[in-house]
Amino acid sequence: FFNIQAIVQRALAAKNLTHARAGCIVASYLKFLPLFLMIIPGMVARILFPDKIGCSSPQTCKEVCNNEASCTDIAYPLIVIELMPSGLRGLMLACMIAALMTSLTSIFNSSSTIFTIDIWQRFRPRALQWELLIVGRVFTLILVGISILWIPIISIAQGGRLFDYIQSVQSFLAPPICAIYLLAILWKRINEEGAFWGLICGLIIGLIRFIWEFSYSVPPCELSHTDQRPTVVKFHFLYFAVLLFVLTCLITITISLLTRPIPDQCVDLLSFSMAGGTSYLHGLNLFDLKNPLKPTPIPTKTGCWHKADTSFEDENIQISVPIQSTSIPEHRFSIFYSDPTNTNVMYYFKFIFSWICGVEHIDDHNNQATIPPLAAENLFWKHICNLNGIIVLGFCAFLWAFFTDYRIDKMYKNS
Repeated sequence: FFNIQAIVQRALAAKNLTHARAGCIVASYLKFLPLFLMIIPGMVARILFPDKIGCSSPQTCKEVCNNEASCTDIAYPLIVIELMPSGLRGLMLACMIAALMTSLTSIFNSSSTIFTIDIWQRFRPRALQWELLIVGRVFTLILVGISILWIPIISIAQGGRLFDYIQSVQSFLAPPICAIYLLAILWKRINEEGAFWGLICGLIIGLIRFIWEFSYSVPPCELSHTDQRPTVVKFHFLYFAVLLFVLTCLITITISLLTRPIPDQCVDLLSFSMAGGTSYLHGLNLFDLKNPLKPTPIPTKTGCWHKADTSFEDENIQISVPIQSTSIPEHRFSIFYSDPTNTNVMYYFKFIFSWICGVEHIDDHNNQATIPPLAAENLFWKHICNLNGIIVLGFCAFLWAFFTDYRIDKMYKNS
């Protein structure tokens, strides 16, 4: 959950590492509240409005919520509209819409950032600031259009249950990423070949199940005995997530053991097993925000590759690489509508276009924020965060085991 770009953006806004970890721990505790905030109100709505929430036929569901699969997604809004007084009703609906908009803006902003920085700049490495801003906003509009076109698929997926759809998509795509991340911080033997092929194979398997899942429609309850879906599709997505996680780990470990390991000096402080080492990377920031062009040692299959100058040392790795200047010509940050050769009409057209796209006339070269050095982490609060992290993981494992239906044979009785 905390490896998602939208959540990472929030963690990066923390004052220090302790605050970032504490924020993640508090959010982890809040993740247990959906049982009381979503599940129980849904059960109450099912009892209070059996003809609407528990519509018995596709025709009835179509009349109630315009969805033949199910009307479970209107349970919470229906309780708010029918039971709460006028003032609180509007306030509650406003809070729900605000929460939805916050989540959407975070996701769209993160997606546009990933596309602009990681993809667009590979094709346009010398792109100006205004170009990157416009590309990010255009990509956001494209994402909004794709999201709107995807709504009909969501309405029929997982029997029309939106929450189940969200969990199923995460179960198909998130386990490979989680597996690679955990192996990278827990095991120093993992290398780039193992991580790459493990991630690719895991995502391919997840995408195959994703396509297979939504290629078949789930029959309504009264026609469940006619379910002709393949057995692999009936396999619950949560069990599939565990299986996909294990498969990704096995593929990654196997390929890593069959290929050359990364030298220990390249992975110091990058895994728990190497934490506190005394090699040359100890106490060194791997990425200096004040000097983004400073050579950064990046682990590879045969040594360390310094990103800034592409120098490569296999055995005798040096850190005494001269830091390159980060001064960039001021015209690189000039706004495109400030060209003195523009005509009056073109000037105002570009000015309005820039204002709509959010391109501000700011001299980034002279207004760079001063980045304070990271303070040492307080040991007391570090131990508090570690203890709460263990408690959260243990409680999560307990709930997973407690609420799991072990009668798997029920899934196959009609297959």
